[in-house]
Amino acid sequence: MCFRPPGAFARRRRSVWGSADAAKALNNLLSATNFAAVAEILTAAAAAGIAPALMLDVINASTGRSQASEVKYPAEVLTGRFASGFGMDLMLKDLAIAASLTDRAAAPVTGAAHDIARDARALLGPGRDHTEIVRGYENASGLPLRNRRSPPRTT
Repeated sequence: MCFRPPGAFARRRRSVWGSADAAKALNNLLSATNFAAVAEILTAAAAAGIAPALMLDVINASTGRSQASEVKYPAEVLTGRFASGFGMDLMLKDLAIAASLTDRAAAPVTGAAHDIARDARALLGPGRDHTEIVRGYENASGLPLRNRRSPPRTT
């Protein structure tokens, strides 16, 4: 079987599988869920005295790895850069679409991912990168997830 981008599959199978917009929103839900899960694990690790960078190495050498842990955390979070190019407001829009496609009682992770992103947006304000969701975890726990040599973003 040859590789087909998810959007191409959704367009070809629209009547059976759903629209390309739904596929995009659901994919971004999974991405946001992975991103939030890594933040929770790094927060728990930091509370246990394990440096976030070291815990990230463990995750990425193990079965828990994801695109979020392998790409976004090293480049955007540990560095304090927070500039992946995908805005938190756009992530929230996709999460709202994904939530409308699921029953919250049957999909509690969907609701939790949406709530986490919405809470981070309320804390940080508009115009933020979606990777700054981590700052909500840092704020709530008082534990830094960025490398100590990385200055916190002030704007």
